[in-house]
Amino acid sequence: MGTVTMDACDKAVSVSIQSFLSILKTPDNRKPDHTTMSQVSIYTKHDLHRDPMTRRQRVCELADVPMRDMRCVSLEDKNVLVANTEYGVFVSDEMCTHEDARLCDGNLNGTLVKCPLHGSRFDLTTGAVLDDPAEDNLTIYPVTVENGVVYIQTDNQTTEKKN
Repeated sequence: MGTVTMDACDKAVSVSIQSFLSILKTPDNRKPDHTTMSQVSIYTKHDLHRDPMTRRQRVCELADVPMRDMRCVSLEDKNVLVANTEYGVFVSDEMCTHEDARLCDGNLNGTLVKCPLHGSRFDLTTGAVLDDPAEDNLTIYPVTVENGVVYIQTDNQTTEKKN
């Protein structure tokens, strides 16, 4: 057997591979060995630092909601309103807090949405109810848009309905 030497490039590759291998985990969070390599998942740095109570949920393609318009979207566990405004994209619960009326059937003016049934208005930046007869605020979800896809964060940091 000959002697193996490593130049600076080989050392950099070796360090990169070691860093890569350090983020490999099996479903039960053990480091993989040759018997468990088929069960390996690769986690990004973002995944490794994510709060385990956080749930990032895909909502829709941004292109599905034209500028200055809104749509109701059914998710696996809730229905939401997506509003694409000149001030950003906002996602709230779909239903008016006063009666069972879909807010996407109402009017959008800037970041204000008006219920089609009794005229209650809500501020989509805060969820605040602005006009009677509604008394309860809307739930507003933190939004991110990445590569043209709208995502919401659902967890204990979600803005809850408040009087």
